[in-house]
Amino acid sequence: MVLSALFYAITDIIIKFISPPLGIIQIAFVRFLLGALMLWPMLKSSGQSLIGNSIRVLLLRGLTGTFAFFFLLKSIVMIPLSNAMVLFYTFPLFATFFSLLLLKETLKMLKIMLIIVGIIGIYILINPSSYTYSMGHMCGLLAGCFAGFTVVLIRKLGKRKGLLLIKTVLSLLFVISVLI
Repeated sequence: MVLSALFYAITDIIIKFISPPLGIIQIAFVRFLLGALMLWPMLKSSGQSLIGNSIRVLLLRGLTGTFAFFFLLKSIVMIPLSNAMVLFYTFPLFATFFSLLLLKETLKMLKIMLIIVGIIGIYILINPSSYTYSMGHMCGLLAGCFAGFTVVLIRKLGKRKGLLLIKTVLSLLFVISVLI
């Protein structure tokens, strides 16, 4: 788990430095192409099929994950990395909201209070009255929003589909969408 977190942190730093000469679409394409090339053989050897009874939810999860990653990259390029990551990690707030709508979960008072504190924190970070607010901040929030929706979809799919299939569909969907 620690190694995975370290890998993602290093990846974000690399993206910050290579994004000026390369576009974010190219960076994302290479990331998802490598992911698809590594995951496809594992999926095939596991005997799982891409076609099933929850293909719509799988495709929606692929789209939301793609948008979350795209907006995260855009945010990393436009604002300081620390701010981009803080805004991206608002996804639990959005996941809570979407789980209320899609999974019919209930909220206790403590969660409601923590959500309010989180929203206040976002407001303080963005500070819309200052001149530093930018489209990068909006992209960071959109990344968090799409990631929160993705988390809820994964929870919904997790009962029927494995994470290997979910990640493979995400990678394949992004690669195909860029090629089109």
